[in-house]
Amino acid sequence: MLNGVVLISYINKLVAEGTRTTREAVVEGARRRMRPVMLTAAIAAFGLIPFLFAHGPGAEIQRPLAVVVIGGLISATVLTLVLLPILYDRSANLSLFLRQKLSARGTRSPTARWREDARL
Repeated sequence: MLNGVVLISYINKLVAEGTRTTREAVVEGARRRMRPVMLTAAIAAFGLIPFLFAHGPGAEIQRPLAVVVIGGLISATVLTLVLLPILYDRSANLSLFLRQKLSARGTRSPTARWREDARL
């Protein structure tokens, strides 16, 4: 989960610099954060491998637990590196589309209206 937060903050930083489009920032951010995310998940998964091959007392509990945790690490890694950047890009495109629609109509967004009311 923390990897996702770091990824989004890095993408926001790239977008705020203004030198890249949102899509370029998303691709660059996912590419830059891929190695740390993969290493974090791999180290955690490798640490659970002894539980997979345990044969002593309590092994019937350790083995399924290790399988579930390793599966969770794999799915969280895929979600962080694939789904999260896709959702960020889609939401940025949607918000850009909505802003353009509102400005074409000459209508202020609810956020702009709230900010103006707060200043009064």
